[in-house]
Amino acid sequence: MNKPFTAVALATALALPALSSPAVAQADEMNWNSPGGFYLRLDSGWSFSRDAGGDIDTDFGDSYLVGGGAGYRFNDYLRADVTISYRGGYDIDDAQTLSGSSFAVQGDASSLTGMVNAYVDVGRFGRVTPYVGGGIGVSRNTISDLSATFAGVSATVDDETSTSFAWQASAGLGIEVAPNLAIDVGYRYMDLGSIETGDTVTVGGASIGGAASDGDLRAHEIQVGLRYSF
Repeated sequence: MNKPFTAVALATALALPALSSPAVAQADEMNWNSPGGFYLRLDSGWSFSRDAGGDIDTDFGDSYLVGGGAGYRFNDYLRADVTISYRGGYDIDDAQTLSGSSFAVQGDASSLTGMVNAYVDVGRFGRVTPYVGGGIGVSRNTISDLSATFAGVSATVDDETSTSFAWQASAGLGIEVAPNLAIDVGYRYMDLGSIETGDTVTVGGASIGGAASDGDLRAHEIQVGLRYSF
């Protein structure tokens, strides 16, 4: 958890100087975001996966994330949006010992996720608005072809894509830097649902079925993005 919260603190610190710039000071006399209206968002960040459990029983390392969406602010406290995000940098790199022999598996994983989210802005402190939120959606999780080595013998496992229910819980800060423009710095716990390997192992040109393994793709994430209100 140290890395996600350290990154959030760093991103916030980088954003704060913008609030004291001459352009922002001049904007004090202008109208800021209206209580209601549509907005667009662009997001980027980093995802820190947790142990997948199940048959996979390892984590997927870290991954970049990129995304975007559109939303609507209903009043001073409540807003909602629809987002699409992609995580394409997860990997499997697991080494264990089985019956005295080395067992290693390597491969890549990715996730494409669509979410419907709702947020409560809990108060406004100058240009800074803390929020909490949550969302539900659908995720398409893929494990690419895996390479495996056991007792000096190499094998491959075919790729697999699974569709699963996803949900998230989040908290963060909206920092207004110009009329209608805010930096969004946040943390979220993301459960991307089930992820599976293929069920066919190929060794020396021979294929063997029934080798599927599954787990749950979960992560702590940080994100820094922009929200533009109309």
